[in-house]
Amino acid sequence: METVFLIVAMTANAMTGDRERCLDAGMDEYVAKPLNGSTLRSVLERFLGQSASAFRKKETFLIVSDQATFREAIADALTSRWPGAVITFAKSAVEACIRIGSGVPSCIIVSAAHKGLDVKGLSAFLQSEHRYKNCRTVLWAEEAGAYEVDKSIAVVVGSHAVESLSQLLYPSDGQKLEFTHEDTAAGPEEEELLFERLKALTFSGDDAGRLSRLIELALRDLPKQMSGLLLSFEEGADDVVERHLHTIKGQAMYLGSARLARLAAAGEAAARAEATKEELSVHIAAVREVLEALCNVLAQELEK
Repeated sequence: METVFLIVAMTANAMTGDRERCLDAGMDEYVAKPLNGSTLRSVLERFLGQSASAFRKKETFLIVSDQATFREAIADALTSRWPGAVITFAKSAVEACIRIGSGVPSCIIVSAAHKGLDVKGLSAFLQSEHRYKNCRTVLWAEEAGAYEVDKSIAVVVGSHAVESLSQLLYPSDGQKLEFTHEDTAAGPEEEELLFERLKALTFSGDDAGRLSRLIELALRDLPKQMSGLLLSFEEGADDVVERHLHTIKGQAMYLGSARLARLAAAGEAAARAEATKEELSVHIAAVREVLEALCNVLAQELEK
């Protein structure tokens, strides 16, 4: 089949004779700035013979589950509701982070039956990253029940899951999807751990050897990141400060250090918001104290 290229000319001003000159030069159509959506759709519809709805941004889903049957069933349900949706899969937390890094999905769907997957940690990571602010985290359950999730995570259940998910993505009343499970009683606030080995092991694919190598790399890199952070702060380079804090935050997440990740995220946000030098120094001092403590704990971990 021969490939046909369509050329649409666009100029800054609709001057007399512009359209004729462009068409005479062999172009297929002509539009003038300022360009609006309806004009563009009408041009595309005329040449491609498709309705305006065909040009909507495709929904993209990341399905996280270690069960092939679940992944296939959810993919079928999603494509029946959103034909043409782009669906990718991940079998573990590590693979999910790799997938997220290579593209931002509209929604991340996690199986409630996936044991050992830190859904709360995944959601917290998404909330801390500006580029993921519109990415929703959904726990997909086979039946209603009580699930230990926070308010950033929605739960969809069984036969009503697709309808609930549709409401989440396109709320008719402007409100977020309400939880379909019974809220558990509020318990005591969880301790923010300096180092959570089980979480770090999960991010390492439950491979103790890989976790040890990750710790070795962190012990070499974290002090370098801290030195670079202090130097850029003294030089007043807030953009470089922000990058160092962003890197520290990411490493802390993989190392299972919720405390350091939170402090680095707060410092990153302050640098992005152009906080005063005094305000930023408080954030950096807190990060430095916890980072040094974490490095001591990691060194002890390697000696075990």
